[in-house]
Amino acid sequence: MNDDEDTTDCVQVTLTRSPLHGFGIAIKGGNDDIDNQSLIITDIIKNGPADGKILLNDRIINVNGHPVVRYLEYIALKLIRESTDFVNLIVQRQKHPVIQSDSASPIKCILNKTRKDE
Repeated sequence: MNDDEDTTDCVQVTLTRSPLHGFGIAIKGGNDDIDNQSLIITDIIKNGPADGKILLNDRIINVNGHPVVRYLEYIALKLIRESTDFVNLIVQRQKHPVIQSDSASPIKCILNKTRKDE
């Protein structure tokens, strides 16, 4: 059994193009990036078409029925940009992603040191 199958899920999403935000994602990677041959979601526009559907660090593996693993970044981007009103993506993501939140609040923690002989 493949380790990726144990730690990742594949999710199919359809994004509707927004006149203001496009599909609301930024990607990086592909075969032109020697360190990382995956197409990774690096930014999601808040309240954009991908918000709540795609997570940071999701790996795009299919665009409109075309497998894009090991594609050059610009070719995968072209497939996405050529999508008119909708784009269908299959993304691979960690089963238990770390959720980042802008609404996290700091907590106050006080540590007191006491002597053993007291």
